[in-house]
Amino acid sequence: MRRRLGIDVGGTNTDAVLLEDDTVAAAVKTPTTPDVTTGITRALAALVEQAPTAREAQAVMIGTTHFTNAVVQRRDLGRVAGIRIGLPSGASLPPFVDWPKDLANLVRAEVVMLEGGHEFDGRPLVPFDTRGMRTAARRIRDDGDPIRRGGRGLLAPERVVRGGSGGHPPRGVSRRGGDALPSAGPHRPARA
Repeated sequence: MRRRLGIDVGGTNTDAVLLEDDTVAAAVKTPTTPDVTTGITRALAALVEQAPTAREAQAVMIGTTHFTNAVVQRRDLGRVAGIRIGLPSGASLPPFVDWPKDLANLVRAEVVMLEGGHEFDGRPLVPFDTRGMRTAARRIRDDGDPIRRGGRGLLAPERVVRGGSGGHPPRGVSRRGGDALPSAGPHRPARA
């Protein structure tokens, strides 16, 4: 039997359901909390209490409007350090270039552009600037502001920070951006 969890974080309630194959086996509704993680955790706990087989789920899907609402309302946004790996070809489009100015001013922290990148087939364009990445990571860590760290590059996987979100990069694409950041600083949970 295939078990999946679905969680919808709304403005008032957080709904969680357990699907067993194509049937809704259990459903709960809990109040949404100011920090999304607590609300999701409470909804999952209530779901597991109602249906212990929820612990055996093979997949979890989470939907929320919190991020969209925060961007639209320009509230509760954290600053982000942007790291673009893609010089020299990426120099003409710096991070945040196409963001609305007021939004970019709210979230933009330090922006760093580094050499590196690959062709669509994985062949390197320019060697990755490991020293530059380490220097940038130290500056971002030592900035003192509670900023979220993120990065991406020209045809590089969006799992740059600490090896990032899992999976494997395309054939021939290096994960050295993530390897250069193992001591970039403590992870801070994102808040909606």
